[in-house]
Amino acid sequence: MSQQQHPVTLLVYDLSQGMARMLSQQLTGRQIEGIWHTSIVVHGREWYFGQGIFATTPGMHHYGRPVQTIAMGATDIGPDMLASLIDDLRPRFRAQDYHLLEHNCNTFSNEMCQVLVGRTIPDWITGLPADFLATPFGQSLRPMIDSFFSSPHAASAYGSGSAYGTASAASPPSIPAPAAARATAPTPSTSVTDVTNQHPHLRRPLPILDARVATPPWAATAPPKMWEKLRSVVVRAAPSRDADAMVAALTAAAKGIELPNKQTDSTVLESMKSLLVEVRSDIDRWVVVDVVRLLFRAELYAVALRDVFLAELDRDLQGTTTPLASSLLTAYLRGISNLVSHTPLATQLLSATTSASTSLSVGPRSLLTSAIVAGLLRDPATTAADLAVVKAATSAALAVARHRYRQARRHPNGTTIWDADGLDEEWAVELVGALAHVVTARTAPEDGPTVAAAYSAVCALMFTAPGPVVDLVGAVGCVPDQLGHVDKLLVAESRTLFSA
Repeated sequence: MSQQQHPVTLLVYDLSQGMARMLSQQLTGRQIEGIWHTSIVVHGREWYFGQGIFATTPGMHHYGRPVQTIAMGATDIGPDMLASLIDDLRPRFRAQDYHLLEHNCNTFSNEMCQVLVGRTIPDWITGLPADFLATPFGQSLRPMIDSFFSSPHAASAYGSGSAYGTASAASPPSIPAPAAARATAPTPSTSVTDVTNQHPHLRRPLPILDARVATPPWAATAPPKMWEKLRSVVVRAAPSRDADAMVAALTAAAKGIELPNKQTDSTVLESMKSLLVEVRSDIDRWVVVDVVRLLFRAELYAVALRDVFLAELDRDLQGTTTPLASSLLTAYLRGISNLVSHTPLATQLLSATTSASTSLSVGPRSLLTSAIVAGLLRDPATTAADLAVVKAATSAALAVARHRYRQARRHPNGTTIWDADGLDEEWAVELVGALAHVVTARTAPEDGPTVAAAYSAVCALMFTAPGPVVDLVGAVGCVPDQLGHVDKLLVAESRTLFSA
């Protein structure tokens, strides 16, 4: 009796969002159709390599929609054996092992395909780095790229052979990493600021950007008839509860958020935690998440409800094969904006070193970023509901960028806030790439405030960024063609951020 066969599919994404096709001839002298990222779909999950090996629901990848879907064949490897194989791969595909040219997402997809179906992925994908490096522009960038993806902590994890005997393991980089990839920042003086050691960004006045990030982008307005809608949700989802009493307590809590010496209400906390878990219908769920978003304006409620909010966001992002309903994703993004507007919480949630809890499939920063990028890349964003998603995602990105900017401003002498392992750089480039999509794609007059917020977020994220990050992001050309007067001033002011 023959074993059951399971389809294996290769998904191909263009990280440049079409910009490689438009600009490659001018920059490199060679036509490059795309900057390819790939993933493997098998047993109903999409597997890919970035900051480690991850799986998501097909169609929910934060890089948007694949540009190609390629049937690679079928495998008789079942789910349990696949899980074992993935575990065997993890030691060689850690976050610190990633290299843009030598050991990337396509290396992982290629090895997975060889294991699953005994064939490699197309040469036009795996051969892209060689094509790029064959150009003068590629050769000039090679040292910068090597430095960017090297660190004192990135010890080699490349194996000498296949883990399974059917596929060749990835080869070590052909060019050794620099001996001193990153210099340790000098210890700042405790009494006198030595401006000669400051990051150049800190020595340049940025009054417009300072004004843009002066206050948190709070999502504080309640939608029309929210409390009536919440009462209906409680009646449907929890008929045993006193809907009137619950809604009264939540209304009082939300309206009293800004009162001095505000204390959390245990009834409110218990109600929201229960409703977040119990209400599963998208049509009702966004109302519950939006109430949590309003409560997040108070740091005490944000701390108390953070974990269940993140767990439910993770479950919603991972648990469906279709994009989240616009109303639900908008509510989550508004919640993220309020959550990271509290400095202590943002410091913890946005750190590269904060690992996933037992209730999350990924670390909190990766989870929040996935939601934000999904909102920024919402396409086609033509309906009012989808435009609300993009606007909410931009505000959330600005809240994240504002925190990073304020962190950098607080560091004496410009001591770097960027981690030594390169995870911050990879994360920032991903987020800026999605923001660039908003800046360059939203051209209608009504998109002006959203574009301005997106460009402000780009500038804030680039503040004190390492040179290689600035160079890579600057190549995206993230400058809108038409901006209002104040935004034109910001564009002029921000050029100093891309010339360090």
